Amino acid sequence: MPLHFKRSGGFAGPLAELGITVDMESLPPKEARMVQQLIEQPDLFNIPSGSTARTTGPDQFRYHIWWTDVTSPESVKPAPSYNWTDATSPESVKPLLNYLTEQAQLNRRRIPKIDDAGDIAL
Repeated sequence: MPLHFKRSGGFAGPLAELGITVDMESLPPKEARMVQQLIEQPDLFNIPSGSTARTTGPDQFRYHIWWTDVTSPESVKPAPSYNWTDATSPESVKPLLNYLTEQAQLNRRRIPKIDDAGDIAL
């Protein structure tokens, strides 16, 4: 089941937006086990999704994690989905958020953005 991650908000707004899809089956075995532990350790599936409302200021990051169940090729059905801000994310979930943020940042550096004129955007 692919794991999707999006981080938005923050001081830089759209410039700070990150996203990545992690296909657990394509990860090296050691990394896949580590990610699985990051998901299971905080008992993620039993933690309620936090409020996305601002609770301490406008410059917070907002995090969205969701899975897509692709067990049946005819239909892709949504699976669990979680939303937190910096203030509402449980401490037990922060290692997973940090891992996903790092992977999204690495992915962003590898893939240059192309603007409407076909030039590489910095």
